[in-house]
Amino acid sequence: MRRIATRGASAARSLTGHQAQRNVSGTVVPAARFGTGLWHAPSRATATRAAAATAAASAFAPTPAGLALTSGRVRSLSSKVGDSLRSLMRKVPQPVVVVTVCDTAKPEASTRGLTCSSFTSVSMDPPIVSFAIRTPSSTSALLHKSSVFAVHLLSKQQIAHSVAFSSPKTQADLSPFSHHLDDGGTGLPILHGCLSVLICHAEHSVQVGDHEVWFGRIERIVHGLGSSRGDSKMEPLLYYESTYRSIGDEVFMDAFEQATLSFDEWTHRSHLRMAWIYLSEAGANVDKVFPVVKEGIMRFNAANQERVRTGFNETITQFFLRMTAMAIEADLQAAAASTAPTGKEPNRASKKSGGDFLEFLARYPLLDDFSFISRFYSRDRLYSNEAKSAFIEPDLRELPSSVNELK
Repeated sequence: MRRIATRGASAARSLTGHQAQRNVSGTVVPAARFGTGLWHAPSRATATRAAAATAAASAFAPTPAGLALTSGRVRSLSSKVGDSLRSLMRKVPQPVVVVTVCDTAKPEASTRGLTCSSFTSVSMDPPIVSFAIRTPSSTSALLHKSSVFAVHLLSKQQIAHSVAFSSPKTQADLSPFSHHLDDGGTGLPILHGCLSVLICHAEHSVQVGDHEVWFGRIERIVHGLGSSRGDSKMEPLLYYESTYRSIGDEVFMDAFEQATLSFDEWTHRSHLRMAWIYLSEAGANVDKVFPVVKEGIMRFNAANQERVRTGFNETITQFFLRMTAMAIEADLQAAAASTAPTGKEPNRASKKSGGDFLEFLARYPLLDDFSFISRFYSRDRLYSNEAKSAFIEPDLRELPSSVNELK
């Protein structure tokens, strides 16, 4: 695990922040706070366009020498080179973009956004850009139905966008973010607040390994929506030093470490995401993760001291770490059991308790409710000085012993 193993406690994450919520009756209830103050087929292109796209895609054609190798040796070499390339590219900063697309026949009923870190400029004349997406995917299917897409260059302030559009469960929901439908005839969703938005005509796509590479000709450039035009102070959102995390998770974690994450975005669900990532990478080892988490809370407190209302609460932190670890262990055991008959090694997603945080929460919905802790602790005990300085046992009922109690 990169951050715990190599950066140690200085790479901490915290479980701190939770905004006001509504209970089942619809009544607004105050946020429970601790730590930082919270637990807180495109259409036919012209001959010129087709020629440009074909030339760009030709770089992916296999060489005769490569074809002459035996299939076993090709796989062996490919695996070794792929591992080396993966390690190398982790060190190369790449811009994070969100690609939006819609079914032009029914744009309001079928739109999606997808976070990518494989965006690049291919040609200046004609202006061609490209990005790659893993297949199969719902976004790929939609791209093949449409002839246009929009590439949004995210700013450092758009971490939430990166996170939302990296999960299949939220890629079709643009409602949390300010946007409008392009009035230039495409009907594409245009997110506000980006550095720039490139309106592109889909030129060509090619399958390369487990990814599909799309090439688009830039038809229009929309500058700095939601900000002053051409604002030089806006900085791009970059992605690097990745492990097996999704782009959204990686960007989110880095922003917390660097104290650039907005305090308002540090909600209870954000803390659960932090716990899930740390514990997944540490094999659900709470003892290993807790010191890192605690130091992260202290560092985040210092960076947001004007917003912090209470100090660190070890009992609340330990409670949610333990409950999250219990759920992760159950997922890992289920993954191991599913591969036991075939003897196959679990894939990376299985090793990370399912691979997607929102799917994890769907399996264990009670974790997403901060008030869950009140089933076990009275308020006086939970917010006592003793509970803040060290973990204490509950006074209402024993802690859950089965993962079924989290469902």
